[in-house]
Amino acid sequence: MFYKKGRIYWVDLPLDPNSHVQGNSRPCVVVNTGWGRTNPAIITVCPLTTKLDGFAFHPKCYVRDRPGQILCEQITTVDVSKIGDFIGILNPIEMAAFDKTLSLMFGINNETV
Repeated sequence: MFYKKGRIYWVDLPLDPNSHVQGNSRPCVVVNTGWGRTNPAIITVCPLTTKLDGFAFHPKCYVRDRPGQILCEQITTVDVSKIGDFIGILNPIEMAAFDKTLSLMFGINNETV
């Protein structure tokens, strides 16, 4: 299966009880498009949360009409066997905010917050 950037799926993330990193089964946004991947058995995702905090690297989105945020600083790579059901797709405004946040985080286009 081809996972397209901006699509949201349930993902079984590893859980570390001693960490602030999101774990367990939760919605995640696909980051990579599959182009240029050397291993089609892995995929890069960002977890979502419904706790709204306004942090600069947490672009807002709606999943099934519920407000949430994309935790871009928690970007992670998982095996595709951990990908579950399809939930939805970021709309164009959400996708633009997601792309801008990733660009800022990784220093693409030399933008600053």
